[in-house]
Amino acid sequence: MCIRDSSYPIGEPGQKWQQAERQAWFAQRTVKREYQQEVVPKIQALADRFDIEQYGALSYDEARFPLFAIKSKNWDESKPTILVTGGVHGYETSGVHGAIKFAATQAEQYAAHFNIVVAPCVSPWGYEVINRWNPNAVDPNRSFYDGTPAEESANLRALVAFLPEETNEIPLIFRKEIYAMACVAGGTAFVFLQDVLSFEWNVVATICLIIAIRIIVIKFKLGLSGIDDTKRRIFTKLE
Repeated sequence: MCIRDSSYPIGEPGQKWQQAERQAWFAQRTVKREYQQEVVPKIQALADRFDIEQYGALSYDEARFPLFAIKSKNWDESKPTILVTGGVHGYETSGVHGAIKFAATQAEQYAAHFNIVVAPCVSPWGYEVINRWNPNAVDPNRSFYDGTPAEESANLRALVAFLPEETNEIPLIFRKEIYAMACVAGGTAFVFLQDVLSFEWNVVATICLIIAIRIIVIKFKLGLSGIDDTKRRIFTKLE
């Protein structure tokens, strides 16, 4: 009987990585695609229809990894603000190009009701090497907190900090049940559309559906009251 060794080739099982292990991991990463060729031109191509704002750059190579946000024109402080992100995990290609596709094909129809900000590639280094971590072996999507060690997360938090306060006063989009409902709907649509659309258009269609559900939830302040009521009863008992 052959027993396969499932341990990772770097470090020791059960031991937290130190600098030596992180450097060994980094040395094995290779560039598989280029952010400046595949992503930045698509963002800049929208400059006549949106305001393109550079909200930061990654110190790994500031010239190579500028961070861009696509913002709706005619910004109106009285409107709610929608933030769309992609590529927080750089290897999630559909998130990056789906966010850009949303800006290019869908965002303007919502601009009458919302200010829209799209940060399509939060982790461009991860995009190039097709990895969820940054060069320091830190996961940006687990690092949105004060004093974060991830530049990607810190830059996005700084961008959000300059948005109107209303952006952070609409919590529905961040509720787990709403997030799950939108994702389940998108996943279901993806399965049913497999024989109708090409893979690429199926990805775009399901991403647009998920984003649309979240926007509708915010616009009409919808919620899953049964779940909310259950949560309140549970917390009341705990208190």
